[in-house]
Amino acid sequence: MLDHLALLPPEKRALVEPINQILDETTDFEKILAGNKCTLLNADIEGAELPMLHAMKNIIQADRPVMAICVYHFKEDLLTVPQFIQSICRDYVYYLRKYTSYFQNVKKNYEIIFYAVPAERII
Repeated sequence: MLDHLALLPPEKRALVEPINQILDETTDFEKILAGNKCTLLNADIEGAELPMLHAMKNIIQADRPVMAICVYHFKEDLLTVPQFIQSICRDYVYYLRKYTSYFQNVKKNYEIIFYAVPAERII
């Protein structure tokens, strides 16, 4: 992420505050955000995506961030992640994208990202 952040124009880069922190069941996301609004939630946390979404439920409902969530660590995440987001925010638009070559990984589910975008932020 930091490499990609460096590619942004300085005025846009100044608007992004990357947070690199170990997450577990005791993580206080409101403290991490320190009153700032969460506008993008990008999670590839090795299978802990759904517990993180549960912990951030109130923030997601209040701030309505765009979400990019990895759903390839556990096969059930392909269903449980979208179902959870749908249960807390009904007016999101969903996308699913596989980032590795389909032909090279026909039987593998590497790099599948589930996107949830609030309806008001669709371009």
